[in-house]
Amino acid sequence: YLQAVSDGADMVIGPLNKGATKALSELTELPAPILSLNYIEGKASTELPSTSLDALMDDPFPNSEPLAAKIIQPNFYQFGLAIEDETAQAANRAWLEGHRRAMILTPDANWGERSADAFVHQWQTLGGEAVSINRFTGKNDYSAVIASALHIDQSKRRANELRTLFGHSFEFESRRRQDIDMIFLTARPSQARQIIPTLAFHYAGKVPVFATSHIYAGTEDRKNDRDLNGIKFSASPWIFDKTSAEKKAINAHRPSSASYGRLYALGVDAYHVYPRLTQLQQVPGTRFFGATGVLTMGQNQRIERQQTWAQ
Repeated sequence: YLQAVSDGADMVIGPLNKGATKALSELTELPAPILSLNYIEGKASTELPSTSLDALMDDPFPNSEPLAAKIIQPNFYQFGLAIEDETAQAANRAWLEGHRRAMILTPDANWGERSADAFVHQWQTLGGEAVSINRFTGKNDYSAVIASALHIDQSKRRANELRTLFGHSFEFESRRRQDIDMIFLTARPSQARQIIPTLAFHYAGKVPVFATSHIYAGTEDRKNDRDLNGIKFSASPWIFDKTSAEKKAINAHRPSSASYGRLYALGVDAYHVYPRLTQLQQVPGTRFFGATGVLTMGQNQRIERQQTWAQ
């Protein structure tokens, strides 16, 4: 950063790595503005994270501590793909559609925990009730986790107790809990393709499901995604854009670009939004319609995004 400024840079975009982003935010002087491609609020670590695609997008820090409150320098702007933005948006959407009692299913991982925490916070702020929070590992535990979450195991136990009490067998059909009216799901496509049929198997096939963008791989796959029909999820406009010059250029040179779609969209928006940072900061309510969503400036020069909705 200092070398770039010494060489005449008027603006620095990046870094993407969270550890490096945090280090730059702690410089005592920032002669040129920085538009970081990650956030420093939330959780931090003394070690640099993995540079895998999932790590960069989901920002996992398994052994992290909350960051102490700090004042962000005026020249430091934050922009990234925080999952918290998506989960809050899912809570708002479900609430507006009239749901009030949510069951939550997330991976047993740091990013899943953050997703659940953010959803519960926003859901309870609105007045909703988080009936249960359930975490899956994806190691052949979908049925067990979902059966427990829906109280199917309790229903079966009651039937066994009645058989023992009366001393003879009888026909029995399990019943799921009836105190939920929606499910919030955070999952990869491969996970969701197993979770949704399992919900149906356990009598919850008609409960509305809301999800984050992680549920959609970014390319049409009717055969493999047929079990995902009906799920409502937020997504970057970039996913459905077939006309932009940037996307055409990327697709022409990167045939397998779908898996990196969200990162490409982040780069495109960083390019278009950096000349507008002062406007976003000084004029409350200013919005920029970008590839990652509708962008606004929040506290601590943090760019927030509202994605589009898909089904």
